[in-house]
Amino acid sequence: ADLTKNLPGATFEVQDENGDVVRTVYNETLRWTTTADALVKTITGLKDGSYQLVETKAPTGYTIADPISFIVEKGKIYRSVDGEQAEIDTIAMEDQATEVTISKTDITTEKELPGATLQVLKKVTGEDEAETEEVVTTIYGEKLEWKSTGEPKNIKGLPAGEYILRESAAPDGYTVAADVTFTVTDELKAVETVEMQDAPIETVISKVDMADTAKELPGATLQILKKVMAEDGTTSEEIAVTVYGEKLQWISGEEAKE
Repeated sequence: ADLTKNLPGATFEVQDENGDVVRTVYNETLRWTTTADALVKTITGLKDGSYQLVETKAPTGYTIADPISFIVEKGKIYRSVDGEQAEIDTIAMEDQATEVTISKTDITTEKELPGATLQVLKKVTGEDEAETEEVVTTIYGEKLEWKSTGEPKNIKGLPAGEYILRESAAPDGYTVAADVTFTVTDELKAVETVEMQDAPIETVISKVDMADTAKELPGATLQILKKVMAEDGTTSEEIAVTVYGEKLQWISGEEAKE
């Protein structure tokens, strides 16, 4: 769990076996929200019985924890530990930060694709009610703008809401992908994976007879060259290579080259 200190902003209830919120013998309704000044709740006057501590709202950027069952008997508190009831004096509930994995892949190979500039954005409405987009920052202060690598990006602490994954620059040889929208909830569940795929730039080379442009002309040796500049400022030409490692030198056939 990501809990390293008590968290403000969590709303709790103590419920009985029927799911009803409990009142103590002092008529206190056991529903409260933690604040910076009241992170720990002390309860007195709880009758004997079986109860659950239930988190109904998690702090921003966290998921709602599973309920914790406990028993009060003759003024003492018990919880099940390894199948046996153990006496305790404190109930600690730990919240996990929300977690999302961003996967940037090649649409053909489905392998992780390095070199893409990515952002996670959210829509915000200003005082003039105009809607804009801004780069999101997690609860840990990480601004979500990065370049993809050979590994998926793991993001923790994204507040619940709707987001846009945007590619602002594609790797060399690829086209910029369309935006991907996704939603983060405060429900405790498996890590969500958001995938964005890039397609390579496609070019068709057609070699035809001038007298019959509808017909491919086989047998021509062709190259695609690119200019390169040396350290001394001189330029030369070299055969281009695709992102898949294909050297672009071939003999034309009866079909166009893709």
